[in-house]
Amino acid sequence: MKNPILKPSQQNLYNIWLEEKLRHINPQELSASDKRVADKFLNEPKAERIRILKEQCNGLPHHFYKYLAHPFITTNEEEIKEKKRRLESILLHNQLFLSSHTDFNDPFDVYPHYKKDCGIKDIRQYVINSMKILDNNPKPSESQISIHTHQISQNVAQFTENLISNLRQACANTGIFCATTDAENILMWSHYTNYHQGICIEFDNTEDIEMATLFQQVEYQTNNMRPVINPYISSTPDDYDVYNLHKASAWKYENEWRIALANTKHTSMSFNPAYISKVILGVKAAQETVDYIHSINEQRKENTLPTFEIKQAYMADHEFKILH
Repeated sequence: MKNPILKPSQQNLYNIWLEEKLRHINPQELSASDKRVADKFLNEPKAERIRILKEQCNGLPHHFYKYLAHPFITTNEEEIKEKKRRLESILLHNQLFLSSHTDFNDPFDVYPHYKKDCGIKDIRQYVINSMKILDNNPKPSESQISIHTHQISQNVAQFTENLISNLRQACANTGIFCATTDAENILMWSHYTNYHQGICIEFDNTEDIEMATLFQQVEYQTNNMRPVINPYISSTPDDYDVYNLHKASAWKYENEWRIALANTKHTSMSFNPAYISKVILGVKAAQETVDYIHSINEQRKENTLPTFEIKQAYMADHEFKILH
């Protein structure tokens, strides 16, 4: 007996659409064949891995860097303990924490402009796409399409606002980890390490190619116009870039790359312990911070983890430049 055709409500039309949208804007996991390639890559000599990364990985840099404040920016013991826990999750437990864009200092980040003046044609196509997903039916009946199109068009403004609200929430649930290619940026040392008192972690992409290939380069809008998205149209792989990788040109100095994965906010991802190759201490790092980083390296040694190099940043003599 053929299953009866389901009749979606407006609310589950939202959910169906969002499920399909998230399916497109989330980078694909490595296939079994890709995993074999990654394993083969890690077995190559270091010099060969560097060459492959440079010549065959679409501009993927050798290193990423993450600027972080030190744990001692407060005198509150509980806050220090929490900050140490966050830092040690990376340096001792090999975990990258995925934030939400709502945690960021840029209110425009992962916050595109949604087109609201959508016509009947857009609504109709939205209904068709949604019903195809729900019924797994490439040809929904014209009567059902007309009924749902008419229902939505009767209160299109509210429906559009609800749809956009759902999309905003989906964006807020995306887990994001941000990094840069520049370890000697004066502004980033100032903004993200508590005025050069914190640290900068170096990640070596030849040591964890699976993690490295999840990073995508941020695009800075030279015309300073926000991306515009029609909430009714079917999503495409390009939506991943529009949602997660477009920022105002004012942020260009950050040279940012990021991981962005749907439905993973405030979760962590494990990486190869050898992925951390260096920790750079800020120009103004206090002895307490220096001792703390060295103690973490000793703990790594005790835990039979590869240790990282520790370098001290310093000011160039004749230029406005940070070196290490």
